Amino acid sequence: MKTTILNWEEKRPVATFFALCLLIAWPFIILSGYSSAGNMGDGVVSQIFRLVLPIAVAQFSPSIAAFILVGLRFGRAGIRDLASRMWQRGYATKWLLIAVFLPFAIIGISLILLIGTGMLPRPNFDNTSPLLVFPAYLLFLTLGILIGGISEEFGWRGYLLPILQRRYTAFVSAAIVGTLWAVWHLEPDPAVKALFTDGWGVFAGKIGRIWLMHIYHSIALTIVYVWIFNNTNGRLLPMMLLHSSHNALQTMAGTLWPSITYTDEIVYFTMWWVVAIVLLVWQGGKTLSRINQRWTGEEHLLPSVWSVESK
Repeated sequence: MKTTILNWEEKRPVATFFALCLLIAWPFIILSGYSSAGNMGDGVVSQIFRLVLPIAVAQFSPSIAAFILVGLRFGRAGIRDLASRMWQRGYATKWLLIAVFLPFAIIGISLILLIGTGMLPRPNFDNTSPLLVFPAYLLFLTLGILIGGISEEFGWRGYLLPILQRRYTAFVSAAIVGTLWAVWHLEPDPAVKALFTDGWGVFAGKIGRIWLMHIYHSIALTIVYVWIFNNTNGRLLPMMLLHSSHNALQTMAGTLWPSITYTDEIVYFTMWWVVAIVLLVWQGGKTLSRINQRWTGEEHLLPSVWSVESK
């Protein structure tokens, strides 16, 4: 089994990693959707399948897949090497600040546009205090380091991105990671739930719309990730902070404006594309780096697949 997986990884590293992600995640996501549709009652077992397992297993599947693959190939040394990239420095502190505060700027501009054009109302603080907004953000940011940051970034950016950048440009690598990242986000509710309540037709319509939205958003977002990644020598703490800050602000926006629609989200996603296009023009799609270099992780314990082409 170990030899078979490693042979697949040598020939098709991207497909092997992504297939392993799906094999770990999707069974629990499908069970969660099945439970959400009311097929397992309302007891403790139903709550475990609907809430606990998707978070505990499915959410962590990208990082689990990465650690499995480096562990099979390099043993404990590979696991330690991948884990150490979360704390290793070798980059300026400004990149941590950019990772945390860039999502503030993007969501802030998006909300100004949406409120200014009347697409969204002003926030209603009748049931909560404005003074709780920042503490709530800090709470979501901290939780997001675990759920979203640690749970995903060892896989998407720690393992997959440097391997892709050995063969492809930074922009193409971002497009591949962004697309796979979006498809992996198979949502138990409403998408999978619809499969068990409304049938394949409704499910296909919902999942198609959700995937298109995710792909549109994720590719732009990943371009920004790659820009920071290549300028911080492939370190993962900036990736986790960007992921966590982005998720925290989205969660807070959804709480303060529960009436947000797909149209409102498209405005927000488009703002990420504005930033992505600026970066592509400014830094160049080949490397997305001020030092004109893609980070490929050759000095670390990652599979020696695909030769590094000229940067």
